[in-house]
Amino acid sequence: MTLFKKIVIFSMLFSMIIIMTVHQIESTVNISTSQSIEETAHPLPQRNHTWRTIRENNFLYIDKTPFLMKLLEKNRSVILTRPRGFGKTTFLDMMADFFRGKKDLFKGLAIDKVGNTKHYPWNKSETGEPLPKWKEFPVIHLNFAEISNFNTSKEFDDEYLFLLKRAAETYSVDGDENDFDLDKLISKVYFKFNKTSIVILVDEYDHPVQHAHKVLNNKQLAINITHSLESMISVIKANTEMIGFALFAGVMRLNFMSQENSSTNVFSDLTWDKDLSEAFGFTENEIKNNMTPYLKKWAQKRYITSNAQSEPNDPRLPEMKLLDELRSWYGGYQFSIKCDAGEVFSPLSTIESLQQQEFGNYFISTSAMHFLVAQYYEKFSNWESFNELHLYNASSIYCIEHNSRESETPLHRWMLSHGYYTISDYELVVNYCTGHRDIDSVTLKFPNKEIEEAIEYNVAMYLLDENKFIHEDYGNDLAVFNEAMSTQDTEKAMRILSIFKFQPYLSLSRFYRNANPGQMSRSMRFFLHAASINFNYHEDVKFNTATNSTAKVGKVDSTVTNSKAKVGKVDTGTNSTAIVENIDNNILQTTDLNMNYIIRIQTTNSENETALPVIEQLLRYHKHHPEFFTKLIKNQTNVCFLGLNFLHIDGFAKLNSWIALSYTKGTFQISDVVAQPGDLKERLLGKYAP
Repeated sequence: MTLFKKIVIFSMLFSMIIIMTVHQIESTVNISTSQSIEETAHPLPQRNHTWRTIRENNFLYIDKTPFLMKLLEKNRSVILTRPRGFGKTTFLDMMADFFRGKKDLFKGLAIDKVGNTKHYPWNKSETGEPLPKWKEFPVIHLNFAEISNFNTSKEFDDEYLFLLKRAAETYSVDGDENDFDLDKLISKVYFKFNKTSIVILVDEYDHPVQHAHKVLNNKQLAINITHSLESMISVIKANTEMIGFALFAGVMRLNFMSQENSSTNVFSDLTWDKDLSEAFGFTENEIKNNMTPYLKKWAQKRYITSNAQSEPNDPRLPEMKLLDELRSWYGGYQFSIKCDAGEVFSPLSTIESLQQQEFGNYFISTSAMHFLVAQYYEKFSNWESFNELHLYNASSIYCIEHNSRESETPLHRWMLSHGYYTISDYELVVNYCTGHRDIDSVTLKFPNKEIEEAIEYNVAMYLLDENKFIHEDYGNDLAVFNEAMSTQDTEKAMRILSIFKFQPYLSLSRFYRNANPGQMSRSMRFFLHAASINFNYHEDVKFNTATNSTAKVGKVDSTVTNSKAKVGKVDTGTNSTAIVENIDNNILQTTDLNMNYIIRIQTTNSENETALPVIEQLLRYHKHHPEFFTKLIKNQTNVCFLGLNFLHIDGFAKLNSWIALSYTKGTFQISDVVAQPGDLKERLLGKYAP
């Protein structure tokens, strides 16, 4: 065989090997990409998973141990509150195993490098020998959420004693004495462990008080339990030599836990400590670094597989676009008074939405909504303060309390501590006594869409139950209204709507007796919720109508979401003369009907007014800025613009006039107008028909 033939044969064999290798690589890549994305990431934990279940079964855990180190350097006795569903129980379970020396559970976490014996002034070697990296501390870990089966003070005491005896059994100390209490438990465990400092962790410490007050509606029982908790704190203060660290965690700060109370002033309230603001909940970076595989999978389904949610020319990666939506739904929580720390996401709702691949309300099942909406409806005087509240006494924010000695808790405190409000802004004032600039006032707001929709929906249900805007047989009529809207029977739907009467504010103000369109829009939103019709809400819709036909028209920022969106201003350029007009903040857009409606509302106190101006204004806007409607409608081919006029009489509003106008492929179908009263159709045709 010649050298040339050998070279040719070798080249052919080498080429075949390369081709086979490439095919093998491609096959491997195809197999790996076809695998579930979850296989490349830790599985998401379930709502009922404990800290140990998460760690022992390799579920996703966001490492919060760096905040544990910061917490232990603050004070030996601490109170820390967060809303339910923010991971307090998981954090305390983690702390309990940390002090018990369960080092295997902390492998790979930040605190594993430090151990559990150093940097704490209360843990010193009596012999002078170097401390080991890990050791076992005795931990008295009580969860007061387990104390719910009581109706009297005696029954509460029995439940509490049961928790103490169970803790005693953990360390095989005698808890059968008739007068056994926390003081004896601390002493026995301390000497059982050869005078090793004890760690006390109390989870949901305020739960029994809130249960007595809100569920049992027994104020005196709540006061009695408060006294029992106060005695418990006094025992801890009296045994500081035996106790190395104590933490009380809950939803609200009870009033007796104040610096003015000599028996409890040993505790530091770290609820608004900037260093711990991200200890509970997820930050955006934590989601990016740990949950991107789940974001990618959901984004693939939401934006790529389905074109319904896609936006042309959007430079963002699909998973980052989804993260923006996730933030608007479940983010926005601020746990620093000065708003100088990062915002966090609700961990429970974030994980639930990633598991379900659906934006929904997962927070509502964690808090008492019935109590909230009843209080909310009675307290707020108009719809303008529905989603924001300015407080001129900022000191009340520092003292989040459930003062069972008073008739009631101020509503804003209750809402802030339970996660329905968050701090959005603050103002400083000079304190002439100290020379420092102190916080004078704060602004509270709804943190995200989940909370706003939860409150809005439940207020709607409350209005139904309390017959605030409904006639007697409302249940059947709501179903008929839903069916009529779904089948495009606008006339029938409007006949049903005209039966109802609305009280478009929470309580009547003596200074403002007539409803404006924004207030009426709020009532209409409640009505659509009650009728189980999904919709978007567009706020601050503004742009300029240029009088110069050659004027440059800028971009309309219209990001439509599942709840509420802001549509920005259009810049008409510097060379144009413009008239600023405003499409109010009351555009409602149904989202899941066969033909969706875009609803605008006006109110009047004159029977001669009609809905005609509502539609005429839209026609003018369309003439100058058709691109606004393109963004509003997106990829829908047929919609119906619905103008509603409500007549306001004697504190209530009823539908007085309406116009429905079809919009198909960028054109208003003037000839297809349906209206009540009937002469509105002729008036509209006479003015706008081609």
